[in-house]
Amino acid sequence: MGNELNVYQLNSESSTSLLTGQPKLNTNITKEKSKELDKIFLTLKNFDKINDKIIKDFKDKNYEEWSADSFRNLINIIKDIESKGNEEEKEILKSARINIGKIIIPANRFNNDCDSALIITMKEGYWDLFDGIESVPSQLSEKIGLKMNLEFFISFLV
Repeated sequence: MGNELNVYQLNSESSTSLLTGQPKLNTNITKEKSKELDKIFLTLKNFDKINDKIIKDFKDKNYEEWSADSFRNLINIIKDIESKGNEEEKEILKSARINIGKIIIPANRFNNDCDSALIITMKEGYWDLFDGIESVPSQLSEKIGLKMNLEFFISFLV
């Protein structure tokens, strides 16, 4: 005994995310990604307005302090200059804009290796109490039973 007890309030709207977890958004740019961004920034050094923005918002700050607003403003400046540039400039600016987007958009910064709270507690050996399990969709209760020692699980249902 003496283990931590976790209570899960379940109902007919409960989903399998209890079992699978959900990806978490990494809100910080990594050092590796900051180096990729620095390379992209170098391709933009000949555009004074963009270069000034990069120096002001990125070069003078640690990459961990870079903000989403700064990237949004930078991309808007790039789009504006891109719309007015010649074909060569448009190609450089479009490539930079797309590559910056690939790094900073949230979909590319999800950490999918996150266990659910239930899996974490099971690994730690905690007690898990499922309040209202009789009202969950049958596939969820079956999956919970499969994740746990089925005989132990069933003894709680009786």
